[in-house]
Amino acid sequence: MSGRRRRHEPGPLRPGIAKDLVRRLLSRPQELQWDWLSGEGREAVPFPAPVAQQAGAVLMDARMAERMVLAALRLGVDHLLACRTQPEYLNEPVVVLPQNPPALAQQAARYGLTDFLVVPPGFTAALLVTTLGYGVAAGSPSFVEAALGADVDEAKRSFAEYAWGARDVGPTLVEAAYAFGCVASGPHHAPRWKAWSGASEVPPGSGVGEQLSLMRQLAGGSIGADQFVPAWLAARDREIGDGEHAVGPLADALRRVLYAVDDFVSAPVLRGPEDLNEAGLVEAIRAGLRILMPAQS
Repeated sequence: MSGRRRRHEPGPLRPGIAKDLVRRLLSRPQELQWDWLSGEGREAVPFPAPVAQQAGAVLMDARMAERMVLAALRLGVDHLLACRTQPEYLNEPVVVLPQNPPALAQQAARYGLTDFLVVPPGFTAALLVTTLGYGVAAGSPSFVEAALGADVDEAKRSFAEYAWGARDVGPTLVEAAYAFGCVASGPHHAPRWKAWSGASEVPPGSGVGEQLSLMRQLAGGSIGADQFVPAWLAARDREIGDGEHAVGPLADALRRVLYAVDDFVSAPVLRGPEDLNEAGLVEAIRAGLRILMPAQS
């Protein structure tokens, strides 16, 4: 039989430009595709990735680099592929790294203060490191456990504790803990299928779905602000109590609405110069909807 490859047989996956990797695995520069994550029994666990402002880089310590290399060795590969993920870097060539922990740590330092992706050939696993203060190790349970140095459940519990301890810095780490199911007990547990990033993903009847419905009603004039505010806050409480969680643009839009609701004062006699009246609240809600549905607002 001839050694010529048949047309329907794919060729080997070769390093190209960053865009090739990003489009395969990411939905955004700082977010792995949920479709990819949910395939082939993959786990995805966040881990702390502190940003070193003085060094101008996201830190990857020697132990993390060593564990990543060992995890890749378990996959039977002899090199890793790396790239930065922000749009301005998508035409850069993918970097081919030897199975050498110092090489990986040095490449992370060279990338500087930006998000980057490290994958083995074949794209069966990934390490996404972001400037949000955390990264994500994704792949088979054995890969994730080797990369993080702990079993999956322990790694998730550890990240949840880390995120909670850093909650005063901002909501990002806590949001990541919820989105990846790290809060493993109680009513606040948020498995992946209850973490939504866009309005189209939210099922009707959920707490988040009710918030969006109320926002549309207020923006359309079918309800007033005095009816909207208590109903929207009740729906938000239900979101939290039922373990729902918004991420990405959806979280941003709902957070803006919450701020606007906090600033709304119905009675003119009580309203200060920085408070919102009903018209201001309606405009803020419409702005939130434009984040989610620019073509429909």
